[in-house]
Amino acid sequence: MVARSESPGAIAWGEVLLGSASPMLAMGAILNFAPVLPLLQQEFGLTNTWSGALISATVLTHTLLMIPGGQIADAIGAKRAMVLGQLLISASLLAAALSAGLEALLLCRLALGVGTAISLVSGLAFVNSVVPACRKSMAQGIYGGGANMGILLALLFSKQLSNFGGWRGAFLIESLFALAIALLSMARLRSTPPRSHSGPARWRDILRQRSLYLLGLANALTYGSFLAIAAWTATFLWRTHGIDLGIAGPIAAVMAVSAVIGRGVGGALSAGRERQLMVGSCLATAASIGLAPMTPNVVLQVAALLAFGWFSSLPFGAIFSTTSQVSDAASVGRSFGVVTFVSNLGALAFPPIIGYVLDTTASFVLGFGLVAIVCLAGSVALALWLPKGSGVAAAAINEGPKHS
Repeated sequence: MVARSESPGAIAWGEVLLGSASPMLAMGAILNFAPVLPLLQQEFGLTNTWSGALISATVLTHTLLMIPGGQIADAIGAKRAMVLGQLLISASLLAAALSAGLEALLLCRLALGVGTAISLVSGLAFVNSVVPACRKSMAQGIYGGGANMGILLALLFSKQLSNFGGWRGAFLIESLFALAIALLSMARLRSTPPRSHSGPARWRDILRQRSLYLLGLANALTYGSFLAIAAWTATFLWRTHGIDLGIAGPIAAVMAVSAVIGRGVGGALSAGRERQLMVGSCLATAASIGLAPMTPNVVLQVAALLAFGWFSSLPFGAIFSTTSQVSDAASVGRSFGVVTFVSNLGALAFPPIIGYVLDTTASFVLGFGLVAIVCLAGSVALALWLPKGSGVAAAAINEGPKHS
């Protein structure tokens, strides 16, 4: 599509919303078997530790491909890279539906992470490229809401889709949905040009920026913990209260509803308050994770999860709009890749940590509590090292050379 002429400050809503389907696909694919995890455990005889490892298999390649995904977005253009990632998601889900055993399923989950990484980071670059500077925080908040919408849809419908041929039938339907989104994005989104860049020196400039690692840490504590808790919530409700999985999934989805709204609200409110929003949200995230399994009944547990979803979602727009401000146009994809790489270290580690604690202690209080302690420690680090004064973006811009 040809780029349209828009008034200053205007948001191309169609571009942003369709672009936000990319993280919806990515996160939905990563979490799509959480509601049916007991079915997989029964079929393959999985322990809790191996179940967490199966979740983290996708997050592993998803994490490792973040920086290369940003390179791909800069090299071939954000739209082309985003569509490529969406097609890989579709193919990986189809292969998983046809897998004959645990080994094949594990390989499919690893391949899926390649598609989700390219799709997510290039989508960030695409949305960043089609909105004016004054609206980037709001647009990235909406984009982040798309990611949580994917988690919501997975929690709501994966179990229901399993009625059509078990978990394999669910994966097949999700594969066709991903293919439809890829074709729609290919046909309807405007083209984005490749970004020219110089050689290794530019990578050194990017990797020397301390703020990228601090922004990644903030996202690791919020997005990473959200992914882990979302993966275990249905099982948590099922084991602690005997709630049927068909009901536990929708109850767990309340948390994702809160997160969808929170990311949009956080993006709209964060301008000029990036540091306060990041530190405060990370502290509240830690507190709500710790409280959730300690409350005495399911109503209070759902309330704590609702608060957790809200607080963990608020800083997303601030994190990635600030990332775009500390990056020049030619390297924004790679800067997004660095931040998302760091943030996915939390998403990679948290699910199997919870699974290991469950295998050794059978205690969700200890499993969730350990994640809460890590988030609390990270919050203290952010409070100490995030730049003060005029905001993260203004302080970070002066850290190192930027190039046109």
